[in-house]
Amino acid sequence: MTKRSNRLLALASVVLLAAPLAACTSGSAGNSDPIDIEMPISTATPAPTGSLSGGPASPSPSADASPSVPPDASAAPESSATPRPTSSIDASTITGNENIEDEKKLTYAEYRALNSDVVGWIKIKDTNVDYPIVQSHDNEEYLTLTPTLVESKAGSLFVDSHASLSGQYAVIHGHNMSKSKIMFAQLTNYGNRAFYDSHRTFELTIGDNTYTYKVFAVYTVDVGDVKNAKYMMFDYPSDIAFANYMNDTLATLSKFPVDTTIGPDDHVISLSTCSHNGSGYNKNRFVVHAVRQ
Repeated sequence: MTKRSNRLLALASVVLLAAPLAACTSGSAGNSDPIDIEMPISTATPAPTGSLSGGPASPSPSADASPSVPPDASAAPESSATPRPTSSIDASTITGNENIEDEKKLTYAEYRALNSDVVGWIKIKDTNVDYPIVQSHDNEEYLTLTPTLVESKAGSLFVDSHASLSGQYAVIHGHNMSKSKIMFAQLTNYGNRAFYDSHRTFELTIGDNTYTYKVFAVYTVDVGDVKNAKYMMFDYPSDIAFANYMNDTLATLSKFPVDTTIGPDDHVISLSTCSHNGSGYNKNRFVVHAVRQ
């Protein structure tokens, strides 16, 4: 095994997302304990924290690839008199079997005006997946908060805090609210070959730009063993290494034949939700990989 392969496998084993694991509990009675995996330490500058201000909120300066607003040294510090809403819902109790009414949707512009954590929008035709996407400084906040910062077991679709939605690779997490068929519940439709073949593309808005992404791989994986969570790797030594990992590692896991080759300049998005298939709902993930067209 090459040094590059060793490095890739080592990186893949340490960046497994803890919060979405804790949010998925077993569907069997008496077995609802979340998996206890230590949250990895992020070396990236935290994403800006959103606020309900009644108007557009300025993002905090960031050192990552996302566009940022330079700090104004002469500006007075922002007031912290209004506390940020928090959720009292225990994410480890969410099973997906709750009957939850979908939140009344605002426009993309309205969401962005209310909450600076709103960074995009995803729409998959013929499904209920038509939602704003948020990103916080951690992977726990939006497990039980809507984009308008209202408590809800449905939470929000959110970008993993270890990556930027505008970067080369990012993962979007969402609950599988299977009873209500909201959030990422119908993402699992991609496990059906007929649906997969007829819905190979979806729309993803990032900031002010809307892109078309082509699905190239789908699969279910048991992430009880962190070594299996290969899609949770975010750091690559080069663009070529990134492309090789997409083609030689992730694409090979696909349930259906892969007809797409990822290049070093491509942008890839992974969509991840809990899966009711397999031995453990709290351990299984249904994953969809797609590349920008």
